[in-house]
Amino acid sequence: MQRISFSTVQVEPGRIHLGATSFWKYTVPFDRMDELNKRIADENLILKKIVDENKGADKYQLLSELQKQASSISAARRYASLQKIEPACHLIKSELEQGAYKKVLIFGITKDTIETCRSHLYEFKPVTMYPKSSPMKVEKNLNKFLSNDNRAKTRVMICGIKSVPKDLDLSNVSFVFYVEEFYDGVENAMPLLSVANSNQTKTVFVRNFCLNNYADMQAQVAIRDATWDGFNRIAGELPRQTSIEDLF
Repeated sequence: MQRISFSTVQVEPGRIHLGATSFWKYTVPFDRMDELNKRIADENLILKKIVDENKGADKYQLLSELQKQASSISAARRYASLQKIEPACHLIKSELEQGAYKKVLIFGITKDTIETCRSHLYEFKPVTMYPKSSPMKVEKNLNKFLSNDNRAKTRVMICGIKSVPKDLDLSNVSFVFYVEEFYDGVENAMPLLSVANSNQTKTVFVRNFCLNNYADMQAQVAIRDATWDGFNRIAGELPRQTSIEDLF
C-alpha cells in the first residue's frame, strides 16, 4: 500500500448561485431569502450547540451526535458545502494550471455539489459519475478521464462518494478532494481504495475543506480523521510515512 496524506484546508465562504441549485425555490416565484437565511441561521445554532456539547469528546461521539441530528441541520450542511465550492475550485484550478498535478478526483454527495463543481471547472472538461449513471455513460466518462494521451482535455472527474465501483482502478490519480462528505468515515473512505491501491506509484494526497468558523472546522476535522481511520480499517495499516495534517 502506498503512502497517503490527509489534510483539511480552511476557506472563506464563497458565492452561491442559488438559482442553479435545489435552493432555487427560495428565489422564485417570490423572494424568500429571509426565510432561507433564518433557516440556515437556526440550523447553524443547532450545529454549534452539538459541537460545543461534545468539545473534547471522541470524534466518533461528535459524529454520532451530528448523525442523530442530521435532519435538523441538513440545509445548513448543504449550504456550507456549496459555500466551499468556489474557493475549493479556485485552489484546484490554480494547481492544475500550475502543473501541480495532471488530473484530479473530486468527491461529493448531492447533485447540487457535483454540478456546481463541474460548472466552476468547465475549462478542464470535467466528467461526472453518479450512483445511478448508466454503464455506457460511466464507461465513456472513464475513458476520457483515464486516457494517458497528452492531447486528452479531461483532467477532472467529479464523483458521488457511493458511485465508484470497488474494482475500479484510478491509480493514475494521486490528488483527491472531498467537497462534501458523510458522517461515516468508512463510507467516505471506500472510493479511496480505487486510488490508493497496489498500482499506485505516488503518495496520495487527500484534502477536505472547512469554513472559517469553529463549528464547521471541528466537524470537518472529525470527518477527515474518521475517514482516515475508515481507510485504515478497510485497507490495512499504512506505512509510517503516512500523516494527517492540519492546514489552518
